[in-house]
Amino acid sequence: MRQRAATRAAADGAKRPTRPLGMTRRHAVRLGALAALAGAAPWPALGAASKPVTLDSRETARASEEDADIGRVYVRAKRAGKPLLVFVVPEKVEKRAARAALFARFLEHAPDDVLADLALCEVVFRTLKELDPVVTGVGGTEPLMILIETDSMFTRFAILDAPVGNPDGSELSALVRDAVAPNLATLAHRADQARARLDTATLREVESGIEARRFGATDAAYRGAALVRLAAESDPHARAALLRPLAQAAAGRAA
Repeated sequence: MRQRAATRAAADGAKRPTRPLGMTRRHAVRLGALAALAGAAPWPALGAASKPVTLDSRETARASEEDADIGRVYVRAKRAGKPLLVFVVPEKVEKRAARAALFARFLEHAPDDVLADLALCEVVFRTLKELDPVVTGVGGTEPLMILIETDSMFTRFAILDAPVGNPDGSELSALVRDAVAPNLATLAHRADQARARLDTATLREVESGIEARRFGATDAAYRGAALVRLAAESDPHARAALLRPLAQAAAGRAA
């Protein structure tokens, strides 16, 4: 079942306030390297302006056989209790530089709350052909992103696409926000999905971090990202303190 996630979510939950929380360029550069971590096409270094931006998968080897297989990546996401967010790489090589530059601007300028939303997902970079057989029937267009849900036995995905005109790629922030966690009801569902997959020790560590409003290590924050995200939106006084480790966790996945 497909849906256009570019549209606003149904108002069955409170809308989340959004505001930048001082995401640094260093974190964005590290987050940009998620493509390599995911075993997809290489990602441009945002600080390397002298080098051409490329998404040519032939230039960089796959991180591992497991990451090369979208079916295995889907299973990994399902086991983690996370949806799978695909940044779509154009099939035509000549279109990849522009798409890569757009993704780079988005990752560089995205506020902490959007980066925290990325922590709720397994993030990969793939062409549409590489998504077969998990995702089929997208059509002739190549959307910016596809969000694949993993919470049921049936594969559901949402196409995330919109005209892009702002230099900072802010349209992508809106797409991610509206698809991944548009309201508290969706966040609560994702938190339940993640909680069911966490072992007792990790769940205890996540809950302790939420209560203390700090995490000694970002791995626990990442694994329990949906629980931390829900707590951040449920307590305005703790919001900034809880969003920050999530943004750092998302960035640190490629460290």
